[in-house]
Amino acid sequence: HDNLLHSVRGTAGLNHIMHLDMLDLKRNIIEEFNDFNLQVKHLELKSNALQTLEIHHAQSMTLDASENNLTSFVALGRFTRLDLSRNDFKFLSQVEIKEAKILNLSYNQIESCLESSVGEESDEETNFSNEEGNERDGIITEILDISHNNISSMKDLHLFKFCEYIILEGNELKNLDFEKIRQDFPRLKRMNLINNPLTDFDLTEIKFHNDTRFLNIHFDYAIVIESPETTLLPQLSI
Repeated sequence: HDNLLHSVRGTAGLNHIMHLDMLDLKRNIIEEFNDFNLQVKHLELKSNALQTLEIHHAQSMTLDASENNLTSFVALGRFTRLDLSRNDFKFLSQVEIKEAKILNLSYNQIESCLESSVGEESDEETNFSNEEGNERDGIITEILDISHNNISSMKDLHLFKFCEYIILEGNELKNLDFEKIRQDFPRLKRMNLINNPLTDFDLTEIKFHNDTRFLNIHFDYAIVIESPETTLLPQLSI
């Protein structure tokens, strides 16, 4: 770490080191990384200049690739923890993974699942809810941090139907259908929706299953410019 490496690609001898506990390359200026046949338990790529990244040998790996310029991430295998925060992702389809127990996508620019679905109605939500129990159609993640993005609809998170905890702080959610959330995320036990511009809320709609243990309702006010006059709009965050 803390060098001036531009790339890690076929470095002499490195491809013969098949098993590592840790490979720490954070705070370099790496634009290209090839994991060869490396099997690394903990890979540090934080604070580099990566735009794309492919990982081929993740076996319960912990990977920190935060603070890069990533717009594409493809990985095979499983992650114990995967940190892709503070990158340049705009759509969830740019992150292709199968399983990450803890996934951090905070502080990106994610606004929807697929680029083509922005501003359009999509029946993807229906397709996924009709195939319950088929893990092939969802990302296996227990904890998802997708805070501080531009998510405006829960249906854009249908790939994460196995989640137990979703952090959605600082997004663009305005309305919530708790009954639909309960159906689409049957394992969900905890949600953080603080600092969303929620404008509609009905206590009778909270019908989470009996395993729900945490629901924090926080009232706040937001200044909204609707005309030349400035008004205070009551706003709800959860």
